[in-house]
Amino acid sequence: MTATGYKKMNSKGFTLAEIIIVLFIIGFLVGGVAMVAGRAQEKGAVITTLSEMDNIKKSVRERFYADLGLVPEDAANPEYSTRYLCLVNDGAGNPEYQEMRNFAGNDGLMTWNKFTGRGWRSPYMEPDTRYHDTVDNEWYPVLADSWGSLYRILMNPSQDRDSARIVSFGANGTDDGGTVFPVPADIGDDLVMFIFGGGELRGG
Repeated sequence: MTATGYKKMNSKGFTLAEIIIVLFIIGFLVGGVAMVAGRAQEKGAVITTLSEMDNIKKSVRERFYADLGLVPEDAANPEYSTRYLCLVNDGAGNPEYQEMRNFAGNDGLMTWNKFTGRGWRSPYMEPDTRYHDTVDNEWYPVLADSWGSLYRILMNPSQDRDSARIVSFGANGTDDGGTVFPVPADIGDDLVMFIFGGGELRGG
């Protein structure tokens, strides 16, 4: 059989310029996909954090405040204020009980009274992590946002319901104005949710 029944193959390979162009196109496409994926991930983190903040809001307003007549706060260390929602009644004299007793300031609130409808019913939320209190050398439970920063519950002044709000510092983990009251128009990527009305404020 002769070779006349076959077409001659083109033995010419890719030039360097063609290879560079192909690699550039692949890199561009991969970069675009990564950018879209990153934006989707960030949007998901914001949605998750807002959902968690709403859960904190409901726990405070419908349960903690209803039970104790107080909003959980720590004016000196607001990043640890959510511990009061997570503390467990481990018995008089024990660390978490005593921590709550110091906050409530009233022995009559340390147990649930079905007749008055008042008293501590712990825990109100399950913690995300724990922090080390160097003063009494104990680890206390707290709540953290999607980026690992601790939520803050703030009021100005103390126990002022109208200013009670939950703050997340967002993806950059820094205070961009969310802790200021009244809350400014520009709060960067901070997320702020008021507990007793006022809705939510979202940064850039």
